[in-house]
Amino acid sequence: MIAVWNWYESLGQLLGSVEKSVFSFRNALITTLSCLLTMLYPWAGLFIGPMVPRILSAVSVLSVFWLYYVYARHAGGGRWYGIAHPLVGLCLIFGGLRGAVRASRRGGMTWRGTTYDLKNLKS
Repeated sequence: MIAVWNWYESLGQLLGSVEKSVFSFRNALITTLSCLLTMLYPWAGLFIGPMVPRILSAVSVLSVFWLYYVYARHAGGGRWYGIAHPLVGLCLIFGGLRGAVRASRRGGMTWRGTTYDLKNLKS
């Protein structure tokens, strides 16, 4: 048996998880570019550019809806969570950038009440 559960119960938990994982500006940049290309561009690509990229964007967006639909059938979540997919991308970008800024100001990444020095962390 395979069990499926929701990882985060709130937006704050999602942002906190991203912040602790993305503690360098290099990682924040990679997270930002990845989210822009895979989570946000397909939605914008539906309306801009030549026809072939628009069609590929439509296939991508439909794939996202299909994945959320299949997940909802097994986990009991909402079938239309795919609509929020680009918003989650924005949250990941925000959390990554905020994590990098906070780690830079504090000189380290804080997790479970302990601050880890940036010099000792792999980025």
